[in-house]
This record gives sequence, C-alpha cells and structure tokens, in this order.
Amino acid sequence: MKSSFVAAIAPKGSHSPITFTMAAIKKGKNQAATIKFMDFLRGPEETRLFEKNRFVPLAGKKKV
Repeated sequence: MKSSFVAAIAPKGSHSPITFTMAAIKKGKNQAATIKFMDFLRGPEETRLFEKNRFVPLAGKKKV
C-alpha cells in the first residue's frame, strides 16, 4: 500500500504477543482449497518471509 504508514511502534515487552489464528471450517464449501492454502503458508519460503517480517511462522498440526 502506497498510502500506509507506521503510526506508532510499541516497545518490545510492552504487550502480549499478537496472535493471528487460522482455521478451516470442517464442513466448509472449499475445504480442500483452504487446507492447500494453509499448507502453502507453512512452506519453507513462506516461513522465511514470516520470520523476515518478525512474525512467528505457523505451527501445529492439521486438525480436520
């Protein structure tokens, strides 16, 4: 985004870690595509991108 900017930076340790959750709906319409996308985000290149941008890579096993 060209129009975005950093409004403030919270000092390290000033808050709990921010967690983003991802889940597939068990009876979802596009469950196979959702699982494929989740697997993609766990891939080696994506893990490096998460780490480069100071995110914790996705972890955990698939539960469907």
